[in-house]
Amino acid sequence: MNGSCFLSYQEWSDLELRVTRSLFSEAVSNQELFVRKLVNATVIHNQCFEHTSHESDHGGNHVIYMKRFGADELPIYGARLQEALFDYCDVSPALSMDCCYWEHDRFVRGTAIRMEHEPLKIAGLLLDHYLVQYEQTYENVYSVFDRDRRKVILFLKGVEL
Repeated sequence: MNGSCFLSYQEWSDLELRVTRSLFSEAVSNQELFVRKLVNATVIHNQCFEHTSHESDHGGNHVIYMKRFGADELPIYGARLQEALFDYCDVSPALSMDCCYWEHDRFVRGTAIRMEHEPLKIAGLLLDHYLVQYEQTYENVYSVFDRDRRKVILFLKGVEL
C-alpha cells in the first residue's frame, strides 16, 4: 500500500439526498487513507463531522461523505465526547494517537493504549472493538480523526469480560 491518492471530504444532506458542499480535499498516503476511512468521524476546522459513507473511483480518487456530528445521535456519550474532543489542543507533526477514557460520566484524556505513529498500526487498533492494556479491557466506543491536529482520538470505556 505505497503511494498516495486524492481524498475529498463532502458534506451530505439526508434531506436533500445530495452533497451540499465540499469541506476539504488533499493528497494523502494510501496508508493514512486507510486510517481516515476507518474512524467514525473527522474534525475539520474545529467542527466534527460524522462519516456516513465513503467511495473511490478507478482513478484513485476517494470521497468521504459526512454530516455534522449530532451529540444526540450517540446516546450516553455524544455530548461528553464533544466536550473532550475540544477540551485540549496539541498538534502533532505526523499522524499520532490519543485516548480518552470514560470515567465518572465523562471522557478524560489519558495515556494512549499504545503510542502508535505508524498509520497501519493505528488502523489495526481501529479495527478492534476491544483493546487490552495491563489486564484491563477497553471497549472502543468511538474514534475521531482531527485533521488540524493530525491526531486520531480513541474514546474508550473500561469493561469487565
